[in-house]
Amino acid sequence: MKQEIHQLVQELIPLYDEVDKESKIIIDKHVENCAECKTSFDQFEDNFKELRGDSDTNLHMKDNIKPFKLLNRFKISIFFVLIVARLAIIGLVISTWASSHDHSFSMLVANLVFYYFPFVGIVNSVIFIFYRGKFFWTVLIWDLIVLMFLDDILKLFFN
Repeated sequence: MKQEIHQLVQELIPLYDEVDKESKIIIDKHVENCAECKTSFDQFEDNFKELRGDSDTNLHMKDNIKPFKLLNRFKISIFFVLIVARLAIIGLVISTWASSHDHSFSMLVANLVFYYFPFVGIVNSVIFIFYRGKFFWTVLIWDLIVLMFLDDILKLFFN
């Protein structure tokens, strides 16, 4: 049993900052009693002190960002960029159609298919990779509504 705990602690030492509180307690208890694990743990602490923000140079930094927080910030920024890009393309398609001499709805549909559809195909694959949940299905339904019914919605206002 002790050998199994020793092996697990050896594997969990590099992940010490990411494990839950109960696991940290088990690791700490084992490190107190095992010289080999204590050496590994101390070496880990020394090597990664700067990354964790414990060094003197990082003490003045307010925003100590963990890797998963960085990933979440990245995902949120991608989300907003993709929404703004979608709205920009729809706005450009509508403004191009509205400024044309003939307000042909077939021209609007052609512009949607030519500009919006390829963008949506690429962006939805990225969204599927990063988000997969409700957001992907919501965006997919939104895109289908835009592609299928935008001309009908605009006919209500411009006919």
